[in-house]
Amino acid sequence: MVLVETIALAVTIRYYRRHRILRVFPYYLAFSLLEVWAGFIFSVAGTHTPLKHAPGIIANIFMLFEYTLCNFFILSQISSKGRRKAIYINSLIFVSVLVFAISKNYHFAYQATFFFFESIFLLLPCLLYFYELFVSVQPAPLKDQPSFWVVTGFLFLNACSIPMLMTVARAGQYHAAVYSLNYILYSIFSILLIRAYRCPPQNRPVHAPAR
Repeated sequence: MVLVETIALAVTIRYYRRHRILRVFPYYLAFSLLEVWAGFIFSVAGTHTPLKHAPGIIANIFMLFEYTLCNFFILSQISSKGRRKAIYINSLIFVSVLVFAISKNYHFAYQATFFFFESIFLLLPCLLYFYELFVSVQPAPLKDQPSFWVVTGFLFLNACSIPMLMTVARAGQYHAAVYSLNYILYSIFSILLIRAYRCPPQNRPVHAPAR
């Protein structure tokens, strides 16, 4: 995963100006790599370091950043007021669920539960994007639309993360082996992100107005 994300980061920096809507993703990939390396470094340092909770805190901050990025990215591609409102309501419910979970004495370290909630609540925005994609007029083929590849990646990542995270909680001694699937999912997302950057530059909006 580190290798694929590093390659993807290099591609996003190299073609940073090609697609205006994708300019946030170099920061996303850099943050993802920071999370991975933080977990590795502190696991080597052991549990007695004063910053032993740092990887969990960084992971949770990354989760919130990822959720926010996905929602704002999809909102930028949706013109229907009704569907945009549904995404805002979905986000409000997500925040309420997180606040409730933390209030029930969930220690603020890494919690697969939080990522599980994120995956569930990111499905609706992705599905609404595809719904609008199919009910609106497309001025360009889907393969030439960077947003199509990005949202496809987000949908695949989160749809597959739900059963994976449910299995992790019951995997016992195989916890690490099951969770390693998460690295494969993020690698696939990075590959789809590279594909998005290979799309030709666009000078007009991707979607025609949708009702």
